[in-house]
Amino acid sequence: MILSCQLEFQHLINMNLFALPPYALARIYMWNMPFKELARYCSVSRNSRLAADLVLFSRHDRHSLRIQEKLLEQWAFQPPESLRTWMKNNLISYLKQHIRSAYVSFRYRFLGMIVLAAYHDVALEIDNNLFAQLERCLFAGVFQPQKLHHLHILFSYLKSEQVTKLSSLIREKLQNITDYDYETALFHLSALVPRLDEKSLHAFIPVLIKALSLQSEKKREYAIGCLRSFALKMTSKQQMRLCNTLLGSRMLPAAIYQSLSSVSGLLSASVRQTIVSWLLKQMRQSRNTCPPQLIQCMLSWSADLNDTEQDELFLFILANLKNSDMNVRIKTMEELNQANISQFLSRLIPSISHVLTDKSQQCRESAKNFLSRHISGLEKTHRDKLILRLLATLDYDKTELMETIDCLIKLIPVMSDDSVHFMAGKLNQKISSTNPLARASFRGLATLSPRLNDFDFVLFLEHFCNQLEPYNPHLATPLSFVQVHAERIRSTGQKLEFKQCLKNLWQSETYFTRMNKPLILDCLTTFFPVFDEREVSQLTEEIIAILDDERQLESAPSAVRWLLTAKDKLDKRTVKLLSLKMAQNLQTIWSVNNTENSEELFILHKSVWQWIILENPALFPSNIIDSYSAQELDDLLLALAKRITAEDAHKLLQTIMENSREQRSYTDLKSPICLKRLLPLLTDSQREQVITGIIIKSQSKLHYHRFQAANYFSVILPLLSREEIEELLPHIYFGLKDEKAPVYIHTLKTLEWIINNTTIKINVDLTQGFNHILPKLNSEPEIGALPGPVSTLLLNNLSGEIDAGKPLNSLGLLMKCFIDTFSKLKVELTSGFTQKEEVSSKSFTPSI
Repeated sequence: MILSCQLEFQHLINMNLFALPPYALARIYMWNMPFKELARYCSVSRNSRLAADLVLFSRHDRHSLRIQEKLLEQWAFQPPESLRTWMKNNLISYLKQHIRSAYVSFRYRFLGMIVLAAYHDVALEIDNNLFAQLERCLFAGVFQPQKLHHLHILFSYLKSEQVTKLSSLIREKLQNITDYDYETALFHLSALVPRLDEKSLHAFIPVLIKALSLQSEKKREYAIGCLRSFALKMTSKQQMRLCNTLLGSRMLPAAIYQSLSSVSGLLSASVRQTIVSWLLKQMRQSRNTCPPQLIQCMLSWSADLNDTEQDELFLFILANLKNSDMNVRIKTMEELNQANISQFLSRLIPSISHVLTDKSQQCRESAKNFLSRHISGLEKTHRDKLILRLLATLDYDKTELMETIDCLIKLIPVMSDDSVHFMAGKLNQKISSTNPLARASFRGLATLSPRLNDFDFVLFLEHFCNQLEPYNPHLATPLSFVQVHAERIRSTGQKLEFKQCLKNLWQSETYFTRMNKPLILDCLTTFFPVFDEREVSQLTEEIIAILDDERQLESAPSAVRWLLTAKDKLDKRTVKLLSLKMAQNLQTIWSVNNTENSEELFILHKSVWQWIILENPALFPSNIIDSYSAQELDDLLLALAKRITAEDAHKLLQTIMENSREQRSYTDLKSPICLKRLLPLLTDSQREQVITGIIIKSQSKLHYHRFQAANYFSVILPLLSREEIEELLPHIYFGLKDEKAPVYIHTLKTLEWIINNTTIKINVDLTQGFNHILPKLNSEPEIGALPGPVSTLLLNNLSGEIDAGKPLNSLGLLMKCFIDTFSKLKVELTSGFTQKEEVSSKSFTPSI
């Protein structure tokens, strides 16, 4: 078997791989090749591109789906006859499977259906009524790119006369840069470009050049988006004409360089050569200083430079980094941080490492950011040289070395043991109150500590205790180190010395110890095993006093953590009294209204409830949902569920579900969290009683009650059997007739969950909700929440129509076109498709 595989592999090596059929190539590529590596083969030949696409669409991980969606966006605007010449049945099969699945977005589904329509020669178009509504929606109200982005899908539907009319409207908006819709028009133009003919493209060039020269960064950003779209659409001759217009314009050089950078990978070979020649001329004409923006632009075109030209560019970069003008050095570093420097990385590193000691802090910060971002991209040999170069600078004690130490800290994970030992020795020498690098050195040693051998760690600790003194203004740093590394410190011979230092800090009343009292207390807790019973008793007595002191509220969470650790050494009476005391404090000195530091308050409350849940769950109050975020409440209830009885859980759940705040809220409901955690604890009769209450709420005249019920249905369904879910379906369907958008949207999500996670057949018409709810949706969250569930329901044979006779908002228009498109492709998408196929498609294994 092994021999036959070796022979087959050798046979493949002897063949011209890129002359093989796409399916054979795909089979080879499928062998664990990541997409980034796969993409390199796309430009080798037509066969390799087909194979790469086939492999990509056979996958359904998040990254692959994102790239697939980008490809579908390009394909949706290709002429159908062109698309059909290369697209294969296998790819279409994968695409259909993705469209029907639960893991793709609404946008993916819509674009996928447009591609399917082109493949199956199904004509897609919108009539004049819908086109008029599209024109209105494109420029309606405030510019909201996320909301308008989806409407660009409909540009692929437009007939030539509609494209002409829309382009005229956009050009009219772009005549005046102060026009309210100027940015909106640029945004739409970049999406419409694939549908424009040569004459229309040429007509837009003057307004595009004008937009590229504007001072407004936002407008210029959208103009650059248009420029990229133009470059992709144009022939080589048209690209040359556009670039000549750009280079001959009166734009500022910086704006020209930025524009050229944006299209560096999109132009034909002949145009690229012309641009490179012009850029080289500009660079050579600069006398002493090359404009940093030109360097950044040249770097984006560096792939088109020959070796001599790359060397020339590199020398200009070095000259700028050594320029006597600090502003030139700063600006050059800023441009390097934004540029693609992959081809120059190994050559630049030594020069950038010298900038780490520049007199300008801004330069040093830029150099640090540059190295931090590119460290992972360095080959091991270059990385080791950088480490040695940076370590060599530690012989000096200058404040300019702080950024160097920060860079070395980033490099610690890839340092050799010898380098770690060397760095520890150098930094140990700098830990003194008079050394300007003391804090940076301490931070470096703290980061090094997990990699220090026992000798270096003990040596570090000898200097360390000097940092644990009451008058240290930076006391928080060594205390944080002790808290993290307490176990290792306790294993050394210095544990008693550290214990004494911490006790001294606890008893001290300097400004710095008062400011760090919670941290000192946390460190004492980590050293708890080192204290004897007398010390524990004394400390516990002092710590209990903190619980009643409003002035020490910030220390209360740390005090509770100590008491939790010491609980087993306390008598039962003290433990019981502490539970009552802390539960009472939650309503008084620790209440929400008694402090502005909500973050500290939540930490305190969580610590207290962990104590109370362990010792006396009956003290858990029903109004707890008023004080916590959803995640905090979920954590507390998860702990409570392990301790509470069914009877107590039922009483608590009933009280929470009738909470006055929950009865009048449309957002941030907390009671569904309680329902999810407490319902499984109830007996059958108690659970039936709760579900009956939810059904009653779903039919209430109060829309708040109906919204509660819609939320409750989505929570309890995963806890119910198939038969129980089917019994609830008629009550869930009521939400589709609700006039309130939140109830309607939540009902759609609940039905979507049923479809994606069960084999229950849903049978309901969505028309009424479409025509009553869609016109009312204006907020972006609501608009974004609806298309996904609706598309899932429609793809699973639910019916629904939208009346285009009435004015539609952007979402109504989008859904109308989606429904019409799906109706034309329904046979292709649903034939032979069952719910079981949908469920299993989440983990399907593609075969070639």
